[in-house]
Amino acid sequence: MPATLDAVARDALVLTRDERLILARQLLVSVEPNVDEGTEAAWEEEIGQRIHRFDSGISQAIPASDVFARLAAIAPGR
Repeated sequence: MPATLDAVARDALVLTRDERLILARQLLVSVEPNVDEGTEAAWEEEIGQRIHRFDSGISQAIPASDVFARLAAIAPGR
């Protein structure tokens, strides 16, 4: 008997945070179009570099309100 979405979700919610993140990634990969391995590896490297720059204080967060205000100034009405 196939599992229902509710049953799967209920089971998934008892997983640890890290296990849920792994599951979420697996689910996203299962519905994404085929991604070139080189592209995927490049994105993983970029993400790692951005996390490192943020954690080491090289990069700083910008409040979302500032980002949206800048976008509104650049592209009004969009």
